[in-house]
Amino acid sequence: MLRFFGVGCLLFLLSLPVFSYDRVTPLRARKYSAFRAHSILPENFRYVIHKNGKHLFAGLEAALDVPQKDVTVERVMLENRKITQLVNKQAPFGQVARQMGFVSGLVAVLVDPSETGPKHVNEGFDFYLDKKLDRFHFVFDGYPGPTVTEDWLSTQLQDVVKTRTQYRDILTKGYRQVNGNSRYLFDERHPVFGVCSIYFSNVARLSAHLWYHAWAAADGDLTRTPLLRENLSRLK
Repeated sequence: MLRFFGVGCLLFLLSLPVFSYDRVTPLRARKYSAFRAHSILPENFRYVIHKNGKHLFAGLEAALDVPQKDVTVERVMLENRKITQLVNKQAPFGQVARQMGFVSGLVAVLVDPSETGPKHVNEGFDFYLDKKLDRFHFVFDGYPGPTVTEDWLSTQLQDVVKTRTQYRDILTKGYRQVNGNSRYLFDERHPVFGVCSIYFSNVARLSAHLWYHAWAAADGDLTRTPLLRENLSRLK
């Protein structure tokens, strides 16, 4: 199974637009976050979403056009409930996948620390995400279990939103130090790399939690769920 997803990940990365200094592709990092999130879903859920990747990414792209001022925690939760509703109505999984992508895209917009910063910071953030994509790690603390509540999910989102201003200030300071050069490649020990890496991981982590909850709420098959805290606790 790990070999399958290793090959799948390689094929996915090869399918992404080639990076160049002349063209920044901010979608790559957001799409890869969604890809990483899908890779740790319950086995059957993961399988059907894997087959509908184009719909997942179509939904994500649509959400990235939504201004950050129009994206709230409440809206993310509302859109996430629609995944459950679609599954309960036995809608085609292409529709389910598209709605999942839309939720992930809204999360990417909601927690983006560069949106309210100067233009060169926003452009630099997208450029750096694109350039350093293969250097970011996906950090995941495990699913809390099928009984996770919407209040828990809302708190997770709100906690990340609270860091936006702090991380925006770190980005602004970093680009001020390089005279606003949005194409500057900061060393990977620099705080700008840390902010970008955390953002990538947060989008993937929150997407996975939201999707898992929506699937569980629809009584979806949760067997072979990786990284379930209830299972991890048995190792202690």
